[in-house]
Amino acid sequence: MKKTLALIIAMLLLMPVCLAQTGVYRAVSIGISNYDDGRQRVGGTNSAQGVYDAMNRAFGGSSGFISSIYTDVTAQQLFSTLDLCFGGAEAGDVSLIYISAHGGMQGGIAWIETKDGGRVTASELEKRLRLIPGKVILLLDACYSGAFTGSASSFLYEFTGAFGQNSFASDKYLVMVSCSLEEKSYRVTADSSGEADVSTVFSRALCEGLGWDLINDRSTALKADANRDRRVTASELLEYVRRRSMFYLSGNRKYTQTVSAHLSYPNMVLADRTHREPAP
Repeated sequence: MKKTLALIIAMLLLMPVCLAQTGVYRAVSIGISNYDDGRQRVGGTNSAQGVYDAMNRAFGGSSGFISSIYTDVTAQQLFSTLDLCFGGAEAGDVSLIYISAHGGMQGGIAWIETKDGGRVTASELEKRLRLIPGKVILLLDACYSGAFTGSASSFLYEFTGAFGQNSFASDKYLVMVSCSLEEKSYRVTADSSGEADVSTVFSRALCEGLGWDLINDRSTALKADANRDRRVTASELLEYVRRRSMFYLSGNRKYTQTVSAHLSYPNMVLADRTHREPAP
């Protein structure tokens, strides 16, 4: 009996503390900068490229990793892109989608706007993602994106924002949104106002947390690695991105952006350098 108990304790001690990737990991980064009606979101493409680079750095050395990037897609192209990128997913896989676009909410319905002016609602996007086997991670970078998860930044909106329901309440999803349902999502400049030096606050903080400098296109330390185990979990990334986003906007009190999330798997590993040389 004592030997059996000792063996069980030993096995528990050897179990990983984080939920690591075991199946195929697929990631697609989508950025919409140029709209058919002439509107431009400078930095949208740069943001998508940065997240794409960050994910390739986070899991690019893994044999089961597939990634893609798309820009300026229509509503129809958005759905066909999801079908193309995740059509081969199986129950043990993880599928990650980053989307940077205009967003809004009207009559209690949250939506993101595609290149052609089409509005993809939270429920429409969830219904399509529901068809993907395995776990799904959604990183949504858009104004009022908190409406996709019912996230509000203050007691007032927690109380009056009941219409902002969480469309992704299932334990299938891990969702991180760039701001609350009553907030806008901002961009930040580096050296100039050109595309290469502009990015969204959310994407820049996200990349830093995963060990990628979006502006200078180089690897960095895993900034979100709070316990220094050379891995970044979903909960660690959320806390870092939330703090860092507030830092980028701290120079102007008019701007607030509260990053929030629905984390069914807070210990899921989103960056892993345990089998690599330390980043410079």
